[in-house]
Amino acid sequence: MQALSGRIVSFALIPLRFLTKEERVKEALRKRQAQVEEQRRAQDEERRKREQFDRDGRRELREAEREARDRDRSVNTKDGCFKTSFEHA
Repeated sequence: MQALSGRIVSFALIPLRFLTKEERVKEALRKRQAQVEEQRRAQDEERRKREQFDRDGRRELREAEREARDRDRSVNTKDGCFKTSFEHA
């Protein structure tokens, strides 16, 4: 309790200082710049995540297409004869 009352007294001894208009503008600009930097950082992070997701999706699609193509080849060659895709029609 003594420490708390000591803090109250020390705050009471600090004179209030009002900011000038220029200081308020500077502080508002500084806060806005920090806010913009945070937004930019978050957007960059989201962009990196989307790009990684896109790369992973393209890789998985290529793998699925490759597996399907290999599966088709193995079915076509089981008979002992290889048929190309335009011969199936």
